[in-house]
Amino acid sequence: AIFDNSDLLRPSFGQQDFIKPFGRFSLPFIGDIYLNKYDAKKFIIGSTYHDDVNDNRYQDSDSKILLEKIKKYFRNNELKKIGSWTSTRSISPDRRPLFGSIKPNFFVVTGFGSNGFTLSPLLAFLISKKIQGIDLLGLNQFIRINSKRFNKN
Repeated sequence: AIFDNSDLLRPSFGQQDFIKPFGRFSLPFIGDIYLNKYDAKKFIIGSTYHDDVNDNRYQDSDSKILLEKIKKYFRNNELKKIGSWTSTRSISPDRRPLFGSIKPNFFVVTGFGSNGFTLSPLLAFLISKKIQGIDLLGLNQFIRINSKRFNKN
């Protein structure tokens, strides 16, 4: 087995909404909510999480939560929902992503929940540089993943 802990990742059901674009916003925004440009006609905002749920029973209430959160940061913009997307995504028990190596030259980037859509291009780039022998940021970000961080003792 690659991981010595079968509870390393678990599913969590959540929602992202699509809203009409506003302003000249073009870069991802990540805080207690994320906003990313999906295409020229819509932005994607997210996300909500519901553990042990696998349906869209929270869709209407989640949309209200997402719009209220995004209004905190973009108060002077008209925000109009134009659609929703619900999905199951992988998360770690502490909701922090798994990013690093398992063994030499074997890298893992997973467990980002809804932030994978926003962060995966950058992380794929960092891993490609590491494979080429370049620690681009000089942060030693490719430390060995230790599943003991999930132990409650």
